Amino acid sequence: MESKTNNIKNEFLRKFADFEKHGFYDFIEFREENIGFTIKKKLKREEENASIIIVGIRNQGSLERIPLYIRAIYGKEGDEGITIRSQRETKLTDPINIDSQNEYFYDISEQKLYKNNKEINQFQLLNEIYELHIKPTKFLKGLFLRTKIWFYRILLKKILKLISKIFYYLLLIISGNRYKYEPFLEKEILNDEVIKSRWPEIESLRSERKESLEESKKIIFLNYEASSWSIIFYCLLHLGIYLYFISINYEPLILTKFLGNNFLTLLYVIVSLWFIESVIPKLLMFLIKYFSKLSDFLPYRRIKL
Repeated sequence: MESKTNNIKNEFLRKFADFEKHGFYDFIEFREENIGFTIKKKLKREEENASIIIVGIRNQGSLERIPLYIRAIYGKEGDEGITIRSQRETKLTDPINIDSQNEYFYDISEQKLYKNNKEINQFQLLNEIYELHIKPTKFLKGLFLRTKIWFYRILLKKILKLISKIFYYLLLIISGNRYKYEPFLEKEILNDEVIKSRWPEIESLRSERKESLEESKKIIFLNYEASSWSIIFYCLLHLGIYLYFISINYEPLILTKFLGNNFLTLLYVIVSLWFIESVIPKLLMFLIKYFSKLSDFLPYRRIKL
């Protein structure tokens, strides 16, 4: 089994022996039984930065035609390899990091490479991947791709952050609470207190802090316990609606009859206050968390090339 793996590895790597003729350099084989290699190439205008292409064969058991996994990464070249760029360091005109997992194949018995069902040679494979990788650097050819990158990784991210911010201020106006979510640490912050986090030592403090934040702001309103901020917002909201109806000289018949009954009025006040004080804040906190996650996920969304 080990000798068979070594034979496959040797035959596969032998195909890429003339890499320098195609502008590639620093060919490094995978260690031990892993089959694959890394190889680098520079853009003509670059000195410090370089692209590294990773090509490997996954273990697919008894399959004769095995899919290759291929990655192309661009960054600053150092003694320990390529440093992956952060989003802030990435320009629209930089090469784009790409992944390919089910498009290129290696047939073990034939010792041939395929793109889907079409036979290709080793340098067609490397050059195709590299050309896709550097496509954003092309003025006209890469214009559409740069537009897609700008839309998904810049514009849409800002729009989703703005939506999350709108919900943040709505929550602040309605309940007086300041809630933020930090996706990287999965950290929830309520009124400057961490109420949930990936770190267990912070998570253990959640219930105690949450109770102290909630209990300190409760008052009684028409025999219903609610936060003072919610009650003030509730009163201002209904006062605003009342003044608006007066200004347009409108008296809703159903609402007038409904409020003419003390029992129904009390039911309306309790239910509507509960909805504003409990349901809406929880919904807004969920939306803040959801759009914060989405805005952080989109920059890493795979873009079809």
